[in-house]
Amino acid sequence: MAGVTIGAGRLGGDGGSPRHRSLWRWYLALAAAGAGVFFVPAVGPTVGGGLAYVALCGLGLAAVLLGVRRNRPVRPLGWYLLAAGYGVLTVGVAVWYAYPLWTESVLPYPSIADALLLSSYALLLGGLVVL
Repeated sequence: MAGVTIGAGRLGGDGGSPRHRSLWRWYLALAAAGAGVFFVPAVGPTVGGGLAYVALCGLGLAAVLLGVRRNRPVRPLGWYLLAAGYGVLTVGVAVWYAYPLWTESVLPYPSIADALLLSSYALLLGGLVVL
């Protein structure tokens, strides 16, 4: 089956090397396990849930960066904007969950976490528009 070219990227094709397919399986397994943590009542809204959410955001960042490194797109700006968005999102979520643990008080509104989360949306949108 021939791949479909859209913009600067290529979709479809032969599915890549066995190593490439193996990486995708590991990524999907880790993401599914991390998402499954939220359905465990003892972990969901607690510290474990916060750590799982930060880890899932970091996993998205790692996937984008690894994909850019492996595939070397002709115009990588959109992918780098997505990576920046995931990075800022990861930091924002980490601050959101860590602040009450460190200070034993409620996160003020508006906070640095709000600014980080909102700016991550702008970066993610910019990356999608550039792609």
